[in-house]
Amino acid sequence: MAAPDAVAVQGHTARRPLPAGAPADVATADAAPASGFPTDGLRSLWSPRSVAVVGASDNPAKWGHWLASGALAGRARREVHLVNRSGAEVCGVRTVRSVRELAGPVDLTAVVVPAPGVERAVIDALEAGTRPCS
Repeated sequence: MAAPDAVAVQGHTARRPLPAGAPADVATADAAPASGFPTDGLRSLWSPRSVAVVGASDNPAKWGHWLASGALAGRARREVHLVNRSGAEVCGVRTVRSVRELAGPVDLTAVVVPAPGVERAVIDALEAGTRPCS
């Protein structure tokens, strides 16, 4: 079954991305958010100034490696922090053992740890100043 072209959530419409080569007027019309769409609290999600990857890994078979690599690819646009409980280097970059070791809060924290560690990682991130999206 194909995904719907648009999904309405709380009175706002989210559209699937248009295929490459779509007419510019269609792309512009679909890209504009609905009137009154709350975007202020989402800046840290769409355009974070700093990112922490909790569970960063040097093992290419793990999600923590995939997210760490992607975050590091965007280092020119934002500050990137890698968190690894063993403190081992990941992708040639020094890590910290906990997000609480960072000098200040980060805009976006990605948590990619095994299930038993998720709650502690989220609590640490919130206590370190990462704000939930509103």
